[in-house]
Order: sequence, then structure tokens, then C-alpha cells
Amino acid sequence: METTYQGFNIFYNEDSNDWRIRVSGDDFPSLAAAKRNIDNITKKDFKRFDVYVNEWRLYYIATVTSITPDNEFWVVKDGRRSKHRAVNVFAVNDSNKDILTEAKAIGAEIERLGEQKRDVLAKLQQVKD
Repeated sequence: METTYQGFNIFYNEDSNDWRIRVSGDDFPSLAAAKRNIDNITKKDFKRFDVYVNEWRLYYIATVTSITPDNEFWVVKDGRRSKHRAVNVFAVNDSNKDILTEAKAIGAEIERLGEQKRDVLAKLQQVKD
């Protein structure tokens, strides 16, 4: 029996009743243990990087600590870890910084116009008896 996990081939060795990673030749008592070992190998080689995360329309910078095989991003910010779908993770670069700055300015203008609208509507005269 053989399976692939994160690009590593793992096979069951019936003679020794354990699981072996083909590339390294390491033996493990279970498939789960072999997968944990692969996770540790890939985490050592992973280079962390900063991203913008969109959470409930609020954007903040966080550090990616790992990416799952399903393309979900584990990030850390202020000591808290969280997992996010790729659709909510964006590169930290000058272009995206400018876009987010512009979006924030537009949001402030929308809020100002909302207040202006309330002030105008407050001037409506009520029906008098």
C-alpha cells in the first residue's frame, strides 16, 4: 500500500509493520506519524512572509506561517494564529497599499456623505395637525 502526502511518497512495509517515507527511508509506526514528520520537514523549509488579510472587510497585515495542501493560509498576528482561505489573502506591496489607502479614503467619504444626508433629511418638515 502506498500514498502521497505533500509530494512525499509513503508506503506500508508489511515486513516491519511500519510506514516508510521513500525519499528519506525513515520508518514510522503509523501513517499519521509519517505525515507529522513530513509536516515538520516542510515547516522548516517554509519562509514566512507578510500578507494583507481581509476579515469582515477589515484589512490587516499578518505573517504567513504555513500554507495547507488545500491552499489555506495559517497566519499569526499579535500572537494569535488563524487560518484563512486564499481568496482573503493578498500580497503586501506598494500597489496593494495604494489600493487599500484609496479604499479607506472612499469609505471615509461615504461615511461623511451619510452624515450629510442625515443632516439634510433632518430638515424635513413634519405634517402639522
